[in-house]
Amino acid sequence: MDQCLTQSAAARPTWIARAARAIAEASAEIRAGLSRAAMNRRVMHRLSTLSERELKDIGLSRQDVADALEPVR
Repeated sequence: MDQCLTQSAAARPTWIARAARAIAEASAEIRAGLSRAAMNRRVMHRLSTLSERELKDIGLSRQDVADALEPVR
């Protein structure tokens, strides 16, 4: 009986393990957000270097790019 209780108690994650998992998940979300922001900056930089013709080929205008660069209010 003691062995059964010991195994089930050991199998349950402790509060330290849960806290470590929560910290790891939060840091993964932060890294993903920073990575996404960096990717968005690269895309916007590339779009801003395209010519009017190249923008037209992908269905955008210079104003579309400028609007996307505006901060959200």
